[in-house]
Amino acid sequence: MKKVIITFLALTTLVVQSCGESKAEETTESNEASNEVSTETEEIEEEIVMVEGYQYYGIKDMNSEGAVSVEEMKSIIDSTGSFSGKITTTLHGVCKKAGCWVTIQNPNGDPIRVVFGEHDFFVPIDTPEGKAVIIEGFAMLDTTSIDMQKHFLDDAVEAGETVTQEQYDAITEPLVEISFNASGILIKP
Repeated sequence: MKKVIITFLALTTLVVQSCGESKAEETTESNEASNEVSTETEEIEEEIVMVEGYQYYGIKDMNSEGAVSVEEMKSIIDSTGSFSGKITTTLHGVCKKAGCWVTIQNPNGDPIRVVFGEHDFFVPIDTPEGKAVIIEGFAMLDTTSIDMQKHFLDDAVEAGETVTQEQYDAITEPLVEISFNASGILIKP
């Protein structure tokens, strides 16, 4: 497996965001007269890891070998109850708030949501739809609660998307769907 690391510097505030929470590290200046709060700014070095022509994000080294289609993954889940391995597909969407999940094309219905553990890693929020991806992890049929479905709509609102009250009202019961927990993702630039 050949890895190429591209490094660049970004000037950014120390802001940590994940779905459902936003934190900023702040420093307080001791000034009895003004009690001002300032946000600390520093340069952060960010690396883009390239694997076989893909940008890699994850917690486990991976390559593109052995990936199956979404249809093959679904067939394995139907026969065994779960899937562990790699799939090759197309990116359908990215969490616009923090990049802590993606959705992938599902030829037979609604997109499949792929989470990255408990926010173990993130992808760039500006990653465009339609990109070829290879994802490694574990998938199974799972239940998404009413609260979590509404949380995903809240994320969309916070990212500037329009969500109607009808969309919230349409969520009336838990949703049984394929859930995919990824340990790594390769995204074709």
